[in-house]
Amino acid sequence: MITMMKSILLAGVLVLSTTVYQCTSTPPDLTPYEFIDEHFIMAVDSVVYLERTACHGECPVYRLAFVSDGSVFFEGSNFTEERGLKRGIVDRSRFQALVQQMDASGFPFLKDEYLDDGCGQLTSDSSSAIVIMRMGDHLKRVHHYHGCNGFPGDKELLSLEDAIDSLTNSRPWIGQR
Repeated sequence: MITMMKSILLAGVLVLSTTVYQCTSTPPDLTPYEFIDEHFIMAVDSVVYLERTACHGECPVYRLAFVSDGSVFFEGSNFTEERGLKRGIVDRSRFQALVQQMDASGFPFLKDEYLDDGCGQLTSDSSSAIVIMRMGDHLKRVHHYHGCNGFPGDKELLSLEDAIDSLTNSRPWIGQR
């Protein structure tokens, strides 16, 4: 889907553990965007993106972009309380807290995908989460199939996905799941 955005991490190129990211410029006007996609992600300097995909059932399907200025963009498509593009704002310190949590979880050094290889247990018909963190020229994308369980860092990655929802206050748009 966003294959052009897969990053290659070289030792020493992306060191998050010693860096606190700040928004150094005013984010561009994002109102022309009708949906959240790779062009949207590349239009801002610092963003965390979460996409939850369909499952065999009634899993919420949505995309969410959290920009360093505290702007939150949500695009609900199926099994969400709200559909279409919604915008909210939270305190920008929540973005910094999320980046620090992503750093502490080792997100920049995770595999690019957890689909079936290396799973302790694999089940079918589950949803996926795609998480992208872009900080300037550095981009990391992780595709996590939720039917892939038992790999090292599994619980931390699930916790991180939930933290994105929590820190962006997206629950009213998603609804109960």
